[in-house]
Amino acid sequence: MRDSGIEPLPLERLRADEPTFSPRRARLSGASILAHIGLCLAALCLWIFLAAFFMPPAIDRMVAFQKFSAAFGAVSMVALSILCLAVLLKARWARRGMVTWAAVMLVWESIKLLFYLLVYPGVYRARTAEIIAQAAAGSADPSTQPSQFAGFISYGLYVIPIVIFLIFGGYAFAVW
Repeated sequence: MRDSGIEPLPLERLRADEPTFSPRRARLSGASILAHIGLCLAALCLWIFLAAFFMPPAIDRMVAFQKFSAAFGAVSMVALSILCLAVLLKARWARRGMVTWAAVMLVWESIKLLFYLLVYPGVYRARTAEIIAQAAAGSADPSTQPSQFAGFISYGLYVIPIVIFLIFGGYAFAVW
């Protein structure tokens, strides 16, 4: 390339045998790694929270909690994306904002986990029992009665909130 008089394109790499070769090492700081992860998390979860806000509730008695939880999640994902961009742009207020966001999220995720482990299973099981009784009353064939459904769904009542807490709470703890 040097002999032909043509300058290399900006994205072309110099060869290792050329005299001007100097390997550059780009290192990301811990804050920028957390900011990139936060941007990915916000981009993925914002749409889930928005969809959850507009979904009809699974249990009528839980409408207020479901709507508040989805709205809070959507607002927190917008705030997270703004804070992550501020961290990457090295704004002065970004670090304090991320720590505040992390503290709020740790408190919220802890409250939500306790709610989903202590209050929600009882309400959900009562509603599931009503649905199963209605389905069993409408069917005379014993093979179509959903007898195992209640046992199957009960595991999800505990596993899903724990996994969600580990994702959001773990990220918030890493940021904090």
